[in-house]
Amino acid sequence: MSASCITASAVDEQDRTHAPYLPTRLAMLATCLDATTFAPAPRPGRRLAALAADPATCDAWLLAESELRPGLDRKAQAAFLIGRAARSVAYPLAGLLILQSVVPRLVPETLALRPERYRWEHEGEAGEALRYVAQFDPHTPLVAGEQAALHAVLHDSIVATMTPLVTALRAAAGLSPGALWRLVADMVCVAFLNVGEQIGDIPTAQAHALAVTRRAGSPLNNRVSGFQHVTLPDPADPAHVLADKWFLRRGGCCRWYTCPEGECCATCVLLRPEQQQQKLRDYLRRTHEAAAA
Repeated sequence: MSASCITASAVDEQDRTHAPYLPTRLAMLATCLDATTFAPAPRPGRRLAALAADPATCDAWLLAESELRPGLDRKAQAAFLIGRAARSVAYPLAGLLILQSVVPRLVPETLALRPERYRWEHEGEAGEALRYVAQFDPHTPLVAGEQAALHAVLHDSIVATMTPLVTALRAAAGLSPGALWRLVADMVCVAFLNVGEQIGDIPTAQAHALAVTRRAGSPLNNRVSGFQHVTLPDPADPAHVLADKWFLRRGGCCRWYTCPEGECCATCVLLRPEQQQQKLRDYLRRTHEAAAA
């Protein structure tokens, strides 16, 4: 964990459940986590509560997905959109829970999303991508307490804020609520995994993710969204592991395979578990060889 990261124990106890401390908490979080998808200082965005009555915004967001990936059909556009949005919302919530033991109690009126394009570079490749920056009402109350209570609040906040987007995308793209909620659950798991990787405590992050998503009666509870561990054995000595990594185990499908240039991604639910493991192991091998070159 970054030495600059401040945990809840370093903050006056009386501020834990009162607004307007959320911007301060997010600013603290931004000192130790990648803050590209959440905004400590809100800028204009579209409140999720308004989406159901604003099909034009939903259409514009779907169009933005197809502009980046020509050939995506409407359902694939919706799958990409809700995945990006859900990860952007869940990521700072996961960070606040793990690092500061607080969770904002969100409703659609207190959360906005702002789409933005950005340039990326990775392993010698570059391109343009899209992300949704989560912007929280600064007066959103913060909740502190036992972990079980925080899991319940985080779960309810995700479901409450994602419901208008699920409703809007079902109407605009025809993707079923079940398919959309499975993608949301996947991205909650990804958000926690990303936080765990950055702070060096993946098991704790995974436990939190499953406590949030696998709740009886929840639309997030599909019993598949979770994690898988992949190792790369040394061919010369199978007992020696060259590399290992935790990956998402998908419950939902991003529909990338439906695009003319697309294919089944390495964690695609359409692949058998052993096929996923092989694809992920091949990825580890390429990464290991590139690092050793």
